[in-house]
Amino acid sequence: LASADPDRLGRVFRDRGRRLQNILWGAEGTPVLPLDEQPLEKSMGHEITLSRNTRDPVGLESMLSTLCDRVARRLRDHHFVGRQVTLRVRFADFETHSRQATLPELTDRSRQFFLITRRLLRTALSDPRPVRLIGVSVSQLRTVDSGFSQGDLFHPGHTECRDRRLERVWDSIRAKYGDGAMSRALSDLRAR
Repeated sequence: LASADPDRLGRVFRDRGRRLQNILWGAEGTPVLPLDEQPLEKSMGHEITLSRNTRDPVGLESMLSTLCDRVARRLRDHHFVGRQVTLRVRFADFETHSRQATLPELTDRSRQFFLITRRLLRTALSDPRPVRLIGVSVSQLRTVDSGFSQGDLFHPGHTECRDRRLERVWDSIRAKYGDGAMSRALSDLRAR
């Protein structure tokens, strides 16, 4: 391909032909990284296909909370934090919409993921169609060492430490007894 006639590649493969040739010539402009410098994961997420189509916001928020907990736990297990959160909603007619938001700082906290995806879900539910699938993913990942600590400008101190300890305890209980061992009560989150 590198030595092929560019016009012929263009006729046969259209735009892809020239792009492939540029890649082979090293003229594509994308950096070549050694394997040990490439990110292991680009995003992490979970989704669930519902057994029935639904428009129940309470049930969908409950599932959303569970998905956020799973994603956050997986991030912590693999020593990642992320910044961009994506909500995926598939409606009963199988049309899929994705909505995303970027957090001000990197995090692995399920509560932060839930609060932002709940807002995105409420926007998505302005569509009158029932929901068939719901999913959450986190991207713009960075690796962190085990000493990662994220500060909170407006609520410094014990709340951050308490929440982080609580999530570590939840992770250990779920690791030992399974994901169904504990679930989050949403009443305090709904009030805000």
